[in-house]
Amino acid sequence: MRSNAGWAIRRRIIYMTLIFCAGVVGKVVIFGPDSETLVTSSFSLAGAVIASYIFGATWDDQNERSSGRSTVEFESSSPTATTTTVTPPSIVTTAAVPPTEEG
Repeated sequence: MRSNAGWAIRRRIIYMTLIFCAGVVGKVVIFGPDSETLVTSSFSLAGAVIASYIFGATWDDQNERSSGRSTVEFESSSPTATTTTVTPPSIVTTAAVPPTEEG
């Protein structure tokens, strides 16, 4: 998972929005009259939030990769494990050199 504060705030907003949508659907199912518009709107909002989160995370990852400052951190739930940071290798290209004639 991402460790910076920006993503923590984004996740909190997403979770709260999804909880709100679930609450609206639950209220309609338990208490309310049949209100197809509320249920449809809640599912549409939840779908849009999830799609935006995935799109934003992909965009952010791509920007990090293209800027060359991408690192991936792997964390374990084990108390004895350590955190390992892995930096992607640089791309090295070689050009073919034609053979030289000796003689």
